[in-house]
Amino acid sequence: MDIRKIVKTAFPDYKGRKIKLAASPVPQKLDSYWSDGYRNYWAFVRLSDLAVLPVHSNHPGYEPNQPRTLRELPDGFALVCRTYSGVNQYVRVWVSEAQPVRQSALPSSQVIATV
Repeated sequence: MDIRKIVKTAFPDYKGRKIKLAASPVPQKLDSYWSDGYRNYWAFVRLSDLAVLPVHSNHPGYEPNQPRTLRELPDGFALVCRTYSGVNQYVRVWVSEAQPVRQSALPSSQVIATV
């Protein structure tokens, strides 16, 4: 699976070049609201058919019943996070370990360091 295809599926309007394939454990909290000058938007992508499940806005003060925690990423899924930080934006992708993802499709100048 190509990382660009995953990003375009999750966020079709993303035109940026900053994409990071995150090798670290998936985030535990999927908070999606403005805080300290940035906001994350989250989406799950089922890799078998590229179906997208966006994560609803989930501010703990205004929407306390919205789910916001994740223990582990299920096999066959990618978690994609689009971050707005001032005028900058970038995308991070976590993929279940059972799924190989080609990062070579991105020129090295377009990849934020993999962590």
